[in-house]
Amino acid sequence: MSSKIFKIGMQEFESCGKDIINLLSLQHEMEIVLQNAELYMLGTTSDIDLSKFPYVKVFKGEIPEEEIFDVIVCIGGILPKQENRIRELRRKSVKLLALGTCSVWGCRPTIALSAFNEEEQNQINGEMEENSPDYNQEIGSITRKTIGDIVKVDYKIPGCPIDEFSFISFLMDIVDGKLPRIQDAPVCYECKLNGNECIFMEKGIVCLGPITQCGCGARCITIGEIDSGLKTVCTGCYGPLADANLDEWYKMILRYGKSVENIYKFFVAR
Repeated sequence: MSSKIFKIGMQEFESCGKDIINLLSLQHEMEIVLQNAELYMLGTTSDIDLSKFPYVKVFKGEIPEEEIFDVIVCIGGILPKQENRIRELRRKSVKLLALGTCSVWGCRPTIALSAFNEEEQNQINGEMEENSPDYNQEIGSITRKTIGDIVKVDYKIPGCPIDEFSFISFLMDIVDGKLPRIQDAPVCYECKLNGNECIFMEKGIVCLGPITQCGCGARCITIGEIDSGLKTVCTGCYGPLADANLDEWYKMILRYGKSVENIYKFFVAR
């Protein structure tokens, strides 16, 4: 490996803040990665006290023209006023990673654009403005884009929340000059590894595991949701599997007497 220091940039756009805080909190793992690299925080939208993370270098102001990062990690969805920023980061990066479901697939805010018609969208905005004094329609549910909607993305790691250790593994690979290992399999693969009964096939309970990208460890089915701790079905937060057999999945839904439209609305609303 050359003596050149590998430069990692990180930029948070519109997100809940959970992912970036979880990543920065992995101090031991990050310090191992940063033995041969430097991590620069290029900007955040969350209120984070970066002084608590001494291994992070804070990049203030505009990025100099000659400054190039080996990889820039982007978290969160993009508002219209942020589009020039993501284009700038693309120019400043050799590789660009979209991290988390908001940046890869848009998560709930972007899904809402296809889930509800214009009349329903207007109704949602009206109710939000009436019941939430701090609501700003610019950051409402129908304006965000994914990173890939605007610029070329080299790597994508979805998740809501992300699996922090998949990200660390990615960084270790790319810093060492290896091709990052990003698994391409359904959540069912990880679910079976954990010894779970298939609630879809055995009980007819609708689950998005067969058509969802793995990487979460089948967390919701095995140990429960992050917030509630309750075991539940896969709700597809890692986004669709690239070669998902949607036709067969639809047939299975109908076989169990479910309405595809109702199921779609249910999962979008979660």
